Amino acid sequence: MAKQHATPFYCFDGEELERNIEEYVRAFEKHLPSALHHYAIKSNYHPLVLQTVLRQNFGLDVSSGLELKMAIRQGAKRIVFSGPGKTVPELELAVKYQSRVIVHLDSFNELKKLASIAKLRNKKIQVGVRFFTTDHGTWNKFGIPLEELATFWKEA
Repeated sequence: MAKQHATPFYCFDGEELERNIEEYVRAFEKHLPSALHHYAIKSNYHPLVLQTVLRQNFGLDVSSGLELKMAIRQGAKRIVFSGPGKTVPELELAVKYQSRVIVHLDSFNELKKLASIAKLRNKKIQVGVRFFTTDHGTWNKFGIPLEELATFWKEA
């Protein structure tokens, strides 16, 4: 292959990728038979890799607007938008595809921005909330403090 293509390059074995995915799913089936699996686009966004995981009934986990667009273009039916610091255009795209996207919220600010967009578009969107505890120190760049979860819930 190195004689036919410029190096360096990546070479993927699609059959091995499918076997690895099946092995991964089997590892969870016994104890979590209804678990939904998601593949993080940031680990490898090549369209053939994404199509392979989608054929195996995986959803896609995205961390940016660019990744969200990739997931939509690839036809993902389940998308978890988990990146921090989501912009208004990214949240607007998530609301536009609300039947396929779950937004993981990281802050009161994201909640307010998303609520405003959803209300303006008269749409409901599924959300998750990332929170953190102080068990590992007082600083965390992702999520809201656990003790603020009740307030967050009331605002939502």
